[in-house]
Amino acid sequence: MSDKNKKQDPLPESLHEGDRVQPGHGDTSNDKYEEILHLIHKNGGLPVTINPVRVKLDHHDEQGHEIEGISRFIKRTRISFNSYKVIMDDILNCGLGALGEPKRVYSGECEDEKAPGVAITKEKSSSLLTNDDKVLFRNGALFSSSKAYSILKYATEKFVYTTFGLDPEDIGKPPGEVLPYIALIEAKLSDACCKCDIEFRPIFAELIWNYWHEEGMLMHSVNAIARRFQNKRSHRGNDPLANLSLDPLRPLNNLVWGYIQDANNRLTSTRMAFEYDHEYGLSLFATDGIKSKTADSRSFFIQAFHGLLYKCAAFYKEADNIFKVPDAFPVLNALREVHLVLSEGAGNQFGDLPATARAEMLLAQYILGRPETREFIGGRVMVPYDEVWMDRVDSMKTLQGWPGASISYYHDLAVYGEEILLSIRWISWTQVNNRDVAREWALIFRDAIQRYIHCYQAVTGVDLSAMEVSGSNDEKALMPSLLIGRKVQRDAMMRRR
Repeated sequence: MSDKNKKQDPLPESLHEGDRVQPGHGDTSNDKYEEILHLIHKNGGLPVTINPVRVKLDHHDEQGHEIEGISRFIKRTRISFNSYKVIMDDILNCGLGALGEPKRVYSGECEDEKAPGVAITKEKSSSLLTNDDKVLFRNGALFSSSKAYSILKYATEKFVYTTFGLDPEDIGKPPGEVLPYIALIEAKLSDACCKCDIEFRPIFAELIWNYWHEEGMLMHSVNAIARRFQNKRSHRGNDPLANLSLDPLRPLNNLVWGYIQDANNRLTSTRMAFEYDHEYGLSLFATDGIKSKTADSRSFFIQAFHGLLYKCAAFYKEADNIFKVPDAFPVLNALREVHLVLSEGAGNQFGDLPATARAEMLLAQYILGRPETREFIGGRVMVPYDEVWMDRVDSMKTLQGWPGASISYYHDLAVYGEEILLSIRWISWTQVNNRDVAREWALIFRDAIQRYIHCYQAVTGVDLSAMEVSGSNDEKALMPSLLIGRKVQRDAMMRRR
């Protein structure tokens, strides 16, 4: 007999069709049963609580105030090459370099923008240079006949120091609020501070910015132009820069001459390589053998930093799962570890070298970004580069046969890597015991971290978000220069096939 022909058991005499069956009085779930039925009939369904990913910190909390203030200050003090180029072009056209934005100094509150950690100083001039600066460096520059280069170098250094709040004109003015991390260190030193207004002003610049641009062949490109300008051949065969002939009617000729004449006053690649190893334990792809000569190396930085990025990637996967509450405590532990490693390398040249190195590389970018360089280097006009000098570097790499990914990836590694490390260095993570602070940090810098992970894979071929491999076989702990060299060999083998 089929199921549909089976007779259903009759209902009990006390129940009629359509009546609701109640659980027995002895059932312990009776109350819950009634509550669920009430919610279903009233609201049309059962409420489901999902993971609230965003955690709002209490702004009265000192640690929450610190992380939000520094994160905003880092973003606002980032040097924009496009803004820098406009100012330098104005100076080359005999102007004073009009400043588009006011000077910013770290402080506790910003009344104008309600942004903790950023204060806008009103005592700024409307231009970068003064008339006295212009007369001195354009008409009376000593030790070099290159007036244009002299004034451009001076303006670049002043632009960098002004942007970072380290302008010598500010000395004697009351500094901004002391960072909790700096206050912690000063408390250990009885003779660290004097009673005057001249106090330590932290510079929000990291040498990792310079490191990634050097790996991207920025300085190699400028130096190759300087060598060819002096009629030096760099190849045994055909000269890739055979068309380099800079006319003396436009500024680039004078700039390159001054750049060559000022070589003794610039930081050398060897000196920079030593400092990369001192602060980050990094070695350049072109000068890998210099690492064995350094006296102090941050050999655990790569492991700690890439471990932090991996834990952040795992945290983001959990945070995107709306039915799971992510645990930020591993991120907090990793932040403490990286903070301690960075603090160990904050000595000797750490206070002065980053600003000097930034000014020199900005000037190198400006030389490459001049329209005269396109005439003999060329460039892909239709490629949407972020900054005008980038296509010159990629074109130079093609001409010289230099391997590696596009300069765009190296530039993003420099920008976002600096942003991440600044937020770790200047926040006193050893005093943070609240995992919600680490959660908020990870969410604030999520775009920077994930962009850094993507560009690192494009440059080295290693995915920092991949599952960790136990032992010494984990590629995330290897030196980036080693990975770049290995990827270059692998790409060359693929092309030969």
